[in-house]
Amino acid sequence: MDKFKVLTGKGYDWETFVYIFQDIEGCKFGITNNIERRQRQYEKNRPSLKLKYCKPFRDRNIARYIEYLMKVKFPIINGLETTSASALELISFIETIDHNLDVSYLVSLPTLDYIEIKETIVFDENERTESLKSYSIANKRLENTNAYMKWTKDDDEKLEQLFCEGKSIKELCEIFGRNNGAIKSRINKLELYQKNSRQQRF
Repeated sequence: MDKFKVLTGKGYDWETFVYIFQDIEGCKFGITNNIERRQRQYEKNRPSLKLKYCKPFRDRNIARYIEYLMKVKFPIINGLETTSASALELISFIETIDHNLDVSYLVSLPTLDYIEIKETIVFDENERTESLKSYSIANKRLENTNAYMKWTKDDDEKLEQLFCEGKSIKELCEIFGRNNGAIKSRINKLELYQKNSRQQRF
């Protein structure tokens, strides 16, 4: 495999997501600075793929490096660019690397062999608790894609619209990729029961 190269220029200081999509064929991972656009691409070209996990990193080189490690550890097995590794394995790997990666050392190197990777990652048994916390969140995102992710203004507006249209809590959970408690909590925060009640009076 080619050496990893730290690149500079326009776009390399942008926030970039590492993502995992999954279908019956297996898991597909990669990086993008626009996860919504990537979802639309897969919906068009391979609609069976569903987003299972995505995590933002503060610049593209860090995301590229994690993707590089994943390509070495989890080789692609077929023409669909899919790996046989489970989503849990991939997520655990990403979270562990993220927690232990010495970024300052990474960006100081122009190129990096996979053999040298061990020098950029310091595994400390005393830090396992934090890794497990991160993994716990990642594990929840297997069931609810947007678990613990911040609600946006667009999300709130969409939630209000769908709630007023009569969508059930179960339907809203599926639409927003969040669990029952998160949906109910947001409905209460936005006071949608009260608003909907007032609208029905008129």
